[in-house]
Amino acid sequence: MENTSPKVSVLVPVYNVEKYLARCLDSILGQSLKDIEVVCVDDAGPDGSAAILAAYAAKDPRVKIITKTRNEGLMMARKTAYGVARGEYFFFCDSDDYLTEGALERLYAAAKGADADVAVGEFYYENSAGRRTIGHRTGRLTSDPASFLRAMMSGTICTLWGSLYHRSLFDGHDYETFMNHSFSEDRLLHFQLLPYARRLVAVDSPTYVYFLNSGAMTSRRLTDAKLKEFMRAQNRCLEYMADKAEFAPAATRHYVRTLSFMLESGYDRRLVEEFAGDNVRLLSFAAMRAIVGPRLAFHTWMCARNPLYRSCASRGRKVIQTILGHRK
Repeated sequence: MENTSPKVSVLVPVYNVEKYLARCLDSILGQSLKDIEVVCVDDAGPDGSAAILAAYAAKDPRVKIITKTRNEGLMMARKTAYGVARGEYFFFCDSDDYLTEGALERLYAAAKGADADVAVGEFYYENSAGRRTIGHRTGRLTSDPASFLRAMMSGTICTLWGSLYHRSLFDGHDYETFMNHSFSEDRLLHFQLLPYARRLVAVDSPTYVYFLNSGAMTSRRLTDAKLKEFMRAQNRCLEYMADKAEFAPAATRHYVRTLSFMLESGYDRRLVEEFAGDNVRLLSFAAMRAIVGPRLAFHTWMCARNPLYRSCASRGRKVIQTILGHRK
């Protein structure tokens, strides 16, 4: 390959995905946009992923491998990748997922045509039986990147994958990154980098297939340690927005709704309340009524105190998600 920078760097963290890795890499290397590099970070996984990476790198010089000697987690793996990537734009891809045909070409053309720092695509959910349902996240987006932040704070999926990001959003920025952090890491990075973006463009076709892998970390119930990790991410995002008057109220509403969901899901009430200094106040009925309204305030109060009510509410939510195709 020439020394000129490729149009797109695809950043792939790899850990314990031997079963899915070839499908992921084939979908990237088979893209109609050929001027790319694929930066794969082998995060010291215990399976045969390293051998698969080596085989692909041997037959395609666009594949670059960075091998870690110890596992550092998804957030650090991504930072390692974007720290060495040479592309004009970056595309994040999880190694158990894959790209739709022509995804990179569509995103790149949209970004260049709009002179945009961020190009956001739609996506598919896909389960192990091959059933797909479309996920929507561009409907509320405008050319203002702030619209993406607002959408994320009102429930729109906040994942990094399926979109392009101009390298200028990373050059010269040392974004806060946590070792072995695997929950809400996409939100953490988005809330830090989007304020630097000038312009956004939405691509209203699916560019990415999110595979509902039952073995993935995010499909399991969180341990207390992982719950604290998740809560740390949510709390940090609230702090990132605290000095931004246009976002602070929405960030607070989202944070309170997240606390409510944790209680509905049956996580330890004391752990949720005591994780951050203001959580007890925010979860009081009076504060919740003022922030998110009386209905959610009552629902949260019941979830925290009535196991039967909480169980029925949690089961109902899971049924709805299954019907929508967002769960296994």
